[in-house]
Amino acid sequence: MASGVEVHVGGSTPLRGAEVTVCVRPTCRSARFPPGDLAARTVHVAQPAIDSTRPVRLRITGRTADGHSLGGSTEVTVTPVRDAPNGPTCGPVGYFAHVTVEG
Repeated sequence: MASGVEVHVGGSTPLRGAEVTVCVRPTCRSARFPPGDLAARTVHVAQPAIDSTRPVRLRITGRTADGHSLGGSTEVTVTPVRDAPNGPTCGPVGYFAHVTVEG
């Protein structure tokens, strides 16, 4: 189970093939919206630097498929939640945050 951030991009900008990058100093990871999905507004970005429920500062940037900025850079502090799908004493365990940014 890969810890990470669910990034929801608001607004009406088409996101097909857009890339979102989430940085937790100094680690940055990216994910792309599916190129064939016109309705997708949320993407999961795996982020191994999120490894507990302690608050963490994120920097989120995005680019459309043709390279235009999705609203610049957003910085936010989040408190991840622990997810243990097989029970509290069984692995794997992941830590997740949910963020909404305007696109």
